[in-house]
Amino acid sequence: MNLWVKHDDEFPDAGGGNKVRKLQFIFAEAERSGCDAIVTTGGASSNHVRAAALLSARRGWLARVIIHDPEPAAWSANLRLARLAGAELTFCNHAALPSAMDAAMDELRGAGLCPCYIWGGGHTPAGGQAFRAAAFELADQCVERAVRPDFIVVASGTGTTQGGLHVGASVALPHTSVLGISVSHDRAGGMHRVQDTLRMLAAEGADRIEFHDEFLGGGYGRSDADQAETMRWAARTEALLLDPIYTGKAFHGLRRLVASGRIAPGSTIVFWHTGGLLNLLS
Repeated sequence: MNLWVKHDDEFPDAGGGNKVRKLQFIFAEAERSGCDAIVTTGGASSNHVRAAALLSARRGWLARVIIHDPEPAAWSANLRLARLAGAELTFCNHAALPSAMDAAMDELRGAGLCPCYIWGGGHTPAGGQAFRAAAFELADQCVERAVRPDFIVVASGTGTTQGGLHVGASVALPHTSVLGISVSHDRAGGMHRVQDTLRMLAAEGADRIEFHDEFLGGGYGRSDADQAETMRWAARTEALLLDPIYTGKAFHGLRRLVASGRIAPGSTIVFWHTGGLLNLLS
């Protein structure tokens, strides 16, 4: 196996990670629309929440963030950083999330602001476009290094990262399959989210989406002993740091797919490291 790592954990802004890459596109679009505030959402471990809060602070925008989990006894590093950046955080159950988001939008409009509505994880057309462009970035880097990947393996949550890569790679890396490893959803739910990204980008290829839900480790925000062993192995053999919420699941899935033969011996793989290292500190 020939393994390469695309380090979005080192993406140079707002703590890094795939969510920052999406949010740069989303904020640019919001600025063009005259926005001066955001309403967004995420879970208690959300990288998106931290990145959105920091990018809002830089612009002097108010950030209202609805956390669709009960308030934890000990806040994650991402939540602490979001609060440090001045975001207003509230907690609700998932069923109440749409109404809470709408109420926050109404409140900000009533205060004379022009808020941008950002669904969790940056699951928007601009978020998908960011990762369509990222596939072309990877293709250029592969040319520079004479690498011809057979697979891109990536953590898949809201489906926007996987969907954008799928669309971009179909053009920029047509011999490369994008394999999404679920961090939160079963196959039906995850496939729907990736397909929704393709619809947002008016792209074809939904029949070629590859989505794996076998490595959830108990669900979103949870891990298991096998995934923990994979994280130790990666750190001790390659100094590759993974987190238990996102990349640990995805890399464990990669190892299992290689062991099962789904990824053939001798394949060239790019593991897309989506970030999440702050979750190691929580």
